[in-house]
Amino acid sequence: MEHLKARANLGYGLSNVFTQRLAEEMAYELGKKTKNNPMNNKWLYSFLKRWPDDIASLKPRQLETSRAKSSTPEIIETYFNNL
Repeated sequence: MEHLKARANLGYGLSNVFTQRLAEEMAYELGKKTKNNPMNNKWLYSFLKRWPDDIASLKPRQLETSRAKSSTPEIIETYFNNL
């Protein structure tokens, strides 16, 4: 969960597939899962229910024109400095 939060704070969108693959890799490395295959949707929905205040699954939306126009070079530079 901490890794997902850190990526979200840096502005990375986290897809359901990415979350499932990350969990699968961690489970495999920790010896909790014997096969290296993706977690299923049942696991994903259970995970989202366990962390309702920290993570949500949302459909992406198109960037609003006003928001795109307000992206100044200074704001973009600050973003990349934080990365």
